Amino acid sequence: MILKSQITGPKLKKDLNLKKGHYRWHNKNKRGGNFGINLTRNPDEEGHKFFELVGYYRTDGSIRYLQFGKLFNPGSKIGNVDNLTYDQLLSLIKNRIKTIIALEQLSQGFQ
Repeated sequence: MILKSQITGPKLKKDLNLKKGHYRWHNKNKRGGNFGINLTRNPDEEGHKFFELVGYYRTDGSIRYLQFGKLFNPGSKIGNVDNLTYDQLLSLIKNRIKTIIALEQLSQGFQ
C-alpha cells in the first residue's frame, strides 16, 4: 500500500531522475483528498517531456486511485493500487514513459 505522504513532487523528481516534479493541485475533502503532480523530463532527453500523476487518497492517507499520462491528457488508470508498493509505482511510471515515447516515435514514422 502506498501512502499519500510517499508521493510528493520532489521525491518523484529525485527517484525518477527528472528535471521537475511539483504539485499542480492538492485538495482535501471528507473522503480524503485528491492531487495532481506535474513531472518534467530533462530537456536533453528525446521524446515527450511533460507528464502528470493524478490520484485520490483516503482519510488515513492511503492511495485509493492513481492514473498517469501526458500532461493535460487523460492518463491511464494504474490498477490494484491497494497492493502496489512505491518501488512498483516508480517502475510502472518509468515503463509508461518509455511506452508513450515509443508510440510517439512510431506515429511520427507514419506521417
